Amino acid sequence: MMVPKKKRSIDSSKILSFCFKNSLVLLCLFATACASEEKVKYEQYVISGAEIYKKNCSNCHGLDGSGLRNLYPPIKGSTYLQDKNKLVCIIKNGLEGPINVAGKTYNQKMPAAKGLYDLDIAQLITFLNDKWGSSKKIVEVGDVAGVGCE
Repeated sequence: MMVPKKKRSIDSSKILSFCFKNSLVLLCLFATACASEEKVKYEQYVISGAEIYKKNCSNCHGLDGSGLRNLYPPIKGSTYLQDKNKLVCIIKNGLEGPINVAGKTYNQKMPAAKGLYDLDIAQLITFLNDKWGSSKKIVEVGDVAGVGCE
């Protein structure tokens, strides 16, 4: 004696949900794959710059760029981000003597970043501007190499 099979009902909402989720995944993959080379390079610079910042700068300036109380100045909100050439020189040569940042005076020595190459500095400044500055443009290695620091 054969037992008749039950008909399975198809839940169309589950099928639609499945298709919608997979469509979103594919759309994201295509959007990323179609990003311009310049956009991909910019994102690479920001990501690399974030790592350089974390390793070389965050102990004094903080992970969030807010500085360290009255000892080390914030990067967030600093006008130093507006002058790329000056920023390159500060990173390459360090800084000594009193400086004013956001209306507050700081007087701690910042050591030169002797271990950083021009590419590292370009990536770092691109990250700083992306995170706390007003520019969303890539800083090229040639921009850093071309700065004459005293």
